[in-house]
Amino acid sequence: FDGQLSVEILDVPTLYALEVRVMPDEAHPRHGRRFVSEAAEGRGGRTVYSKITTKKWPCLESLVQLVKDFCRVPVRMTLLREE
Repeated sequence: FDGQLSVEILDVPTLYALEVRVMPDEAHPRHGRRFVSEAAEGRGGRTVYSKITTKKWPCLESLVQLVKDFCRVPVRMTLLREE
C-alpha cells in the first residue's frame, strides 16, 4: 500500500487467531493502548478478515484484495460543458 497504511501486529490470547482489522488512527497502538476483539470494534475498527469466523488460513493475495476492497473510495464524476 506504498506506505499509506501502517501495519501493526499484536499478540492475542486466543491460540491460532488471526484477524485483519482496519482501525482509525486514534486507536493505533503507538498511542499507548492495544485494542483487540470487541474492544477494537468498539473503537471504530472494522474487521476485514477473521480466521475464527472462516475456519481457514488466508492466502496473502486474498488479504490484500480484502483490504483494497475495504479502502476503496467511490467516486462519481459529472462532466459539464458549454456550447
